[in-house]
Amino acid sequence: LASISKTYLATLYMKIAEEGNLEILNNKIGKYLPNRIKLESIDGANKIRIKHLLQMRTGLIDYLGTDQFEKLQQTNPYYPLRAIEATSFIYNSKLKFQPGVRYNYSNTNYVILGAIISKLSNKSLWRSLQEDITIPLNLIETKIERPLTYTVGTELTTRGHEKIKGQLKDVTKINDGLGLGDGGVISNAKEVDRFIRKLFFDQTILSPDSLLKMLNFKNSYGFGVEKEETLWGLAYQHNGTSSGYQGQYYFFPESGISWVLLTNSLDTDIIEDFFSTSMNKIYEYLN
Repeated sequence: LASISKTYLATLYMKIAEEGNLEILNNKIGKYLPNRIKLESIDGANKIRIKHLLQMRTGLIDYLGTDQFEKLQQTNPYYPLRAIEATSFIYNSKLKFQPGVRYNYSNTNYVILGAIISKLSNKSLWRSLQEDITIPLNLIETKIERPLTYTVGTELTTRGHEKIKGQLKDVTKINDGLGLGDGGVISNAKEVDRFIRKLFFDQTILSPDSLLKMLNFKNSYGFGVEKEETLWGLAYQHNGTSSGYQGQYYFFPESGISWVLLTNSLDTDIIEDFFSTSMNKIYEYLN
């Protein structure tokens, strides 16, 4: 699912916070970081609050854009990167801006969030997702890559493709989901639909207070979910892109319509085109 995973991570965090105290959203991250992540090497860490991670307002640079990550992808694209290593790629890098000041999309936020979830729950990210999300919702095909035990490619039953030098290539084994909080969830369209409907329509995953906080949008980004004004009304949405795969979901709170499309090609315009065509057909049918 790539970055669609962020909706799952934010939901999982809010679920865990409900069991303790939702006010910890305002607490600084240093209190919750695993010991092996060097707080003193993260610029501004003493000012970053958990809600800043959730809303992409930390100012942290994106680890995917660092020289260290690029070198790793070139030398070993199958390497099972851990959250501690990914976070180390941003050590001693200056913040883009002071925490809370503005929005900037950075995958580093959700890598750190995933590590915090593991520490708070005293479980692996995979185990937390199972116990709080997938098992209660009967999402039997939804899982997280497990970097330390994962045999690359074996859990992806749909092959991913990308155009390389004009040729369509199978890139399923390129491991850039990484099993981390920013993009490690694996699922299918039917189960993504079930998840977002339980979250936004039935509203049975989180308490009303938690969901209200999750949907407190700043610069159109809430907690792991974006809002977008479309031709068919306001939608909650998120997309995701990784080697060989693209995906998108929309949920329309006014009509209750949900829309999900996952593809197994990185180089395709099918999502935008099919979204417009299918939504027009849906509204023709409804009206």
